[in-house]
Amino acid sequence: MLRERPLFCAVTKAGRPTGIVLSDKAVARLVKGAAERAGLDSARYSGHSLRAGLATAAGDAGAALPDLMRQTRHKSTQVALAYLRPADLWRNNVTEMVFAAEAKKGEK
Repeated sequence: MLRERPLFCAVTKAGRPTGIVLSDKAVARLVKGAAERAGLDSARYSGHSLRAGLATAAGDAGAALPDLMRQTRHKSTQVALAYLRPADLWRNNVTEMVFAAEAKKGEK
């Protein structure tokens, strides 16, 4: 079944995927190597960056927290929320929403 296959698996010298899951250390080496080739400071990136990036991108795309937690396998809401690193912290500003609602009441 496709859902049970690893996302990251070993590849033979001929370039064929083996289906054998990569270790966390192998993923970290790949991420650091990609960062270096992109001219980034590899010390700032790790395999963990992929998980945080997925959580952030999913949150920005409007994914519901329970769906995100199921995908990332977080059990704690507090920990899952720490993975969300939105680029625009003020996108859904609740204070702005409160004042906008009050302004609409005043217009009536």
